[in-house]
Amino acid sequence: MTERNLARCAQTLAHRGPDASGSCVTPSFAFAHRRLAIIDPDPRSNQPFLDEEFGLALTYNGEIYNYRDLRRDLLRRGYRFRTESDTEVLCKAFACWGIDSVKRLRGMFAFAIYDQKTATAFLVRDRLGVKPLYYAFADNGLVFASQPSAILKWPRVRSKLDPVGLSGFLSYRAVFGERTLFAEIRKLQPGTWLKITAQSHEHRRWWDPACLDESSDCSSLETLIGGAVEEHLLPHTPVAALLSGGLDSSILAFELSRRSSQNPTCFTGIVSGDVYDESPYAVEVAKSLKLAHVLVQLPGATSLDVVKQPYCIAWASNWHAQRSGDVFACAGGQPLSQGGPYRRRCRRDIPRV
Repeated sequence: MTERNLARCAQTLAHRGPDASGSCVTPSFAFAHRRLAIIDPDPRSNQPFLDEEFGLALTYNGEIYNYRDLRRDLLRRGYRFRTESDTEVLCKAFACWGIDSVKRLRGMFAFAIYDQKTATAFLVRDRLGVKPLYYAFADNGLVFASQPSAILKWPRVRSKLDPVGLSGFLSYRAVFGERTLFAEIRKLQPGTWLKITAQSHEHRRWWDPACLDESSDCSSLETLIGGAVEEHLLPHTPVAALLSGGLDSSILAFELSRRSSQNPTCFTGIVSGDVYDESPYAVEVAKSLKLAHVLVQLPGATSLDVVKQPYCIAWASNWHAQRSGDVFACAGGQPLSQGGPYRRRCRRDIPRV
C-alpha cells in the first residue's frame, strides 16, 4: 500500500525530474525521488541516496555551490566518497557535523534526511526558500514533497481549501507564512528545519537575516555577485542567462560574460505589444556585452502571466535546457537593488484581475 501510494505521489513530480527515479521503502520511512541530473549524472548518484556506513538516507532537491570545498574538507577528515555528486557531500557533511552542517552549505536546497541509527528525520530548507518544501501530517506520520499536488495524491490528505491562504493569494498573489492554499498542507519556512521522531516533532530556525552584520556596505557587492556566479559555473556545461533588460538580470549577464570560459547565450521572453515587454532594453544590454541573444515569443502568455516570475523562468528554462545546459536566473534582485516600480504596476493589474 505504502509503495503504491508513494509511486503515485512521485509520478506528479516527473516533470521536475525526468532523468531518473527511485524509491526506498522501510517500516520506518519511505522516500521517492525524481532526478534532474546536473552534477555527476552517474547512476550511482541517483536518489534516494543511501549511505550504509553511517545509516543515512537522503532525498534532496537543489544544488550545493561550495560542495567541492566541503568535499576536500571531508576528505582531509578521513571520509571516503564513491561519487562526484553534491548529494553525497551533503550526506557525509551530515554524518560529520550533524544538523549544524546546514550552516556550512552555500546553495539552494530542500532535503529530507533520515538517520536510521537514531530513528530521526529532518526536513531542511535553504536560507531564502529558493527551493520549495511542503508537508502534511497523515496516517500517524508525515508526508512531504516539492509541491502540494504530490502530497494531495496521498490517500489521507484532503484537498480542502484554506480560506486564509486563498485570501492571501487573491490579494497579494502569494500565501504568506507556513500556510498554503490547502488546509492540511503547510510549507516549511525558509531558513528552518523540522525534526521528526516517533514521539514528537520540533521546528527550529537555523538562519535568520536579522543576524547579518549590519556594518557591511556595498563596496564588496561586485565581489560577492561575481563569486556567486563563479560558484554556479560547472565545467563543460553550456550556460545561458535570462535577460529582461532590468538592472538585476543585466548585472547577472555582465558577470557571466566576464567569468564564463564559454560563450554564454542570453535570451528574453516577449509579450508582443504589451506594457511589460522590456525586450528593447535586453537587446541593448546583449549588444553592449557582445553576447549571443535569443528573443522568444512566450506562447499563450498574458500580461498577468509575465508578472508571475515562475511562469517565465519555467518556460524559458525548459526551452534552453532542451537545447544546451544550465540557465542563470536572478530572483530577488529587484528588492535588493531597489528597482522595479511594483506599486505602480500592481495598481495597474487590479482592474485586469
